[in-house]
Amino acid sequence: MIEEELNNLIEQLNSVLYSRYGWVAQGIGLILTATLGLIWFRLYFITQRVPQSKIAKWREALGYEKPENLSLVDAKWSSVLEKMESEDETSWKMAIMEADSLMDRLIQEMGYTGETMGERMQKITPKQFPMLDDAWRVHKVRNFIAHDPSYKLTEESAKKTISIYEDIFRELNVLDND
Repeated sequence: MIEEELNNLIEQLNSVLYSRYGWVAQGIGLILTATLGLIWFRLYFITQRVPQSKIAKWREALGYEKPENLSLVDAKWSSVLEKMESEDETSWKMAIMEADSLMDRLIQEMGYTGETMGERMQKITPKQFPMLDDAWRVHKVRNFIAHDPSYKLTEESAKKTISIYEDIFRELNVLDND
């Protein structure tokens, strides 16, 4: 008896699904699903990028309007580069610490919160911050410097580290691309 009712139900469903109206409804459903899927896909990728308005907000918050002088970022960056011209390992370490501090300030201005820079960086996705892996790499160098007084920094690794910071700042449009 239950088996007979089940077969009747299956026959009724098949007659609806495979009727002219069933095919039309399935076609409309397929088109609607595909359209909504494409819209969702596009919105997902749009929201994962850093909007230009946020970049403008960072620049404004950092005092980036350039009157006649260098902006705050350029001034701090000039200080970093000045320290890198030294022959002293301690100056190189201070340059890296300053560059990392500047990057942390930018991350905070992007709206990321946390007790430490590491916590803030964990909340960022690569789509929001294209050079995230590089940012982690140089931040780890900074951590070695800050937490291990015996850490030896070669001139080559210091220059490479500062070069990565510079690339990050240029990517974020907070340094001029000259």
